[in-house]
Amino acid sequence: MRVVQTFFVLIMFAPSITPAGTSADAKLDAAEMQWRTKAPATYEFTITFHEMIIPEGCSERQFHATVAQNIPSRRTDCAVMRTTYSTVPKVFKEMRKLLSQHWPDVSMEFDPVLGYPREFYIGDNSISDSYFGFTISKFSLGPAKVPN
Repeated sequence: MRVVQTFFVLIMFAPSITPAGTSADAKLDAAEMQWRTKAPATYEFTITFHEMIIPEGCSERQFHATVAQNIPSRRTDCAVMRTTYSTVPKVFKEMRKLLSQHWPDVSMEFDPVLGYPREFYIGDNSISDSYFGFTISKFSLGPAKVPN
C-alpha cells in the first residue's frame, strides 16, 4: 500500500516537476507578486496535505481556512498546521522556507488570475518517504464571517 501511495503522489505531480533553484524561486516570486496586487481581503479555501502521516494535532489531512478582512478565523483544529497555512501569505512564507532547503524535486502550480498556490510538492524521488505537498481547493471569494 505504501508503494502505491508513493507512486500515486509521484504520478500526480510528475508532469510539472522542475528542478529546485532559480526557476522555482522565480515562479514563486511572480505568483506572490500577482497575489499581492490582486489579493482579496475576504476569502476561504480548503488545504489538503500530501504526506505519509496525518499532521500532528489534526484529525484529517486537511482543514478549511476562512479569512475575513485579512484576519484568519480562530480555530483550534489542526492548530500546528493552521498556524503556518491559515492565509495565503502564510502559505507563501512556508513555501519559501521549504524551497530554501534545496529539495531536488519541486513542483508548484498557481491560480492564473489571483496567483494563490493551487499545488505544491517538494521531495526526493530517489527516497520513497521523502516528500511533502499540499493542494488548495474550494477557493472562494466573498463576504464570509470569521467563526470564533
